[in-house]
Amino acid sequence: MAASAATASSSPGLCPNYAVICSFLERYGALLDLPELTFPQLERYLRDTSSAEAVPKLLVDLHVKLLRKIGKSVSADRWEKYLLKVCQELNPTWAWELEQNGYKDLSTECKTGLLKYLCECQFDDNVKFKTAINEEDPDKMRLQPIGRDKDGQMYWFQLDQSDNVRLYIEEQDDLDGSSWKCIVK
Repeated sequence: MAASAATASSSPGLCPNYAVICSFLERYGALLDLPELTFPQLERYLRDTSSAEAVPKLLVDLHVKLLRKIGKSVSADRWEKYLLKVCQELNPTWAWELEQNGYKDLSTECKTGLLKYLCECQFDDNVKFKTAINEEDPDKMRLQPIGRDKDGQMYWFQLDQSDNVRLYIEEQDDLDGSSWKCIVK
């Protein structure tokens, strides 16, 4: 089903941070022994603030494992407190939001930003991971666009373990990620 370019920007499937998270999980999730989440599952978990239930266990497990892999002593029942400490260093506004409302009610932008940050921290703060990936060819580590059109727009393709597809389009020289659009789900 094609996704409309006019879809609300609060959908994590439409922002580049979400695409980076999905790419990281597909590429390195098994190496880091992270819980397997499909694209629709992760998107639903990050977007859902309506239900009265707690944050889904798989999403909590993902955050806890990523925090532990960078050397934080995190327990599953106090993971939000540890996330708050990370958030205070990263973005004071998000830290305030997290402290006031809890993770469940954070904006989708904040949730994806935090999760992307935890993924990126693995490259700097996870010694075992760094050692393993230093053996890899750097050119193969980063997802490359599958093509470009005559206007220079780049196309990015992702496929998860359950054959869920995401196709993104990005304008050439888009430094701030503002032109990213999910055009196929």
